[in-house]
Amino acid sequence: MAQKGLVQNVAPAPGAVFYSLASARVLRLIDAPLSAAERSHADILAARNAALAEASTTRRVAEAIARMKTRFGNDGR
Repeated sequence: MAQKGLVQNVAPAPGAVFYSLASARVLRLIDAPLSAAERSHADILAARNAALAEASTTRRVAEAIARMKTRFGNDGR
């Protein structure tokens, strides 16, 4: 029999589960070193993030050059 005033079968907010899992992972990382698979995954994510940052910068430079060419002509003068 349920007690009066208690809410049952309530799903957590979408971010709450991720937050609790992330918190548990951080606590585990403090206590234990990364496994080889986790290190490999972290390396892959770092390389991906670096590539995305470089692509974003490259895209912005290309857009700036295109704007210059539009404004000043193809020779950039």
